[in-house]
Amino acid sequence: MHLLYEFRPIDYSLIIYYLFNLLIISLVLVSCHRIFLMSNEDIKKTKILRFGVREWNFLAWFIKTGLIILLPYYLFSLIIEGIGITITFIDNILFIPLLYVFSRLSLVFPATAVGSKNTSFTDAWKLSQNNGWHLTFLVGFIPWCLGLAEELLFNLTDYHLVIDFIWLIIGLFELGLLSISYAYLKGYIEDTEE
Repeated sequence: MHLLYEFRPIDYSLIIYYLFNLLIISLVLVSCHRIFLMSNEDIKKTKILRFGVREWNFLAWFIKTGLIILLPYYLFSLIIEGIGITITFIDNILFIPLLYVFSRLSLVFPATAVGSKNTSFTDAWKLSQNNGWHLTFLVGFIPWCLGLAEELLFNLTDYHLVIDFIWLIIGLFELGLLSISYAYLKGYIEDTEE
């Protein structure tokens, strides 16, 4: 990667393609969170796949969270590369605090999906207080480790469909873990140990 790139015109079709994909992803993720968190009666009352204000809000939180996590990561990477340091190891070390921040902020996603009035990064941070590393392990480390394993072991083109299928299963599992974590932290699930 070079710090100075040659100017290229903006490909608007690519931007539209990515925005369309983000819209579809938002629609599906909101529906999945709602299935995990809402009662059967509430689920039956609403359409599973619908696109309204909730999905637009989810998309906005998705973009905001991505910017909060990715901007410092890329800026740090550019600085380190400008100095001339190989960033592979440092890159992975830097990702740990970013996973921590992402995991705590990610509670805005299930909150938005169920229409909670207390949906903000501040509320997510407060809700995850004293549970940040638990969330980081559940929501961050499992996919991070799978990503590292994919880089190390499955760098062959023949296995892309298998890897995509594994990521789909892990993604649904992680979505369920995030929803359950949110439900537990909000008090939807009572602690059985007294």
